[in-house]
Amino acid sequence: GEEHRFAFAGAAGQRLYYDAIDSDGDNIPVRLQNPRGSIAHLNGNSDSDVAPFTLLSSLPTEASAGGH
Repeated sequence: GEEHRFAFAGAAGQRLYYDAIDSDGDNIPVRLQNPRGSIAHLNGNSDSDVAPFTLLSSLPTEASAGGH
């Protein structure tokens, strides 16, 4: 399937919130990971909000959605 990736410079201690906006039941995976491939926090379904969380490192971070 199709996957979209978005890179940004995350900073250690930065607080983020994932707002799903759309809750239509589509099973689209979303992930937030560092260049080493480690999941930074977000790893679930695109329809679910994720409460504020804190980045643990200042590595470049990549968010991706899709990829069935």
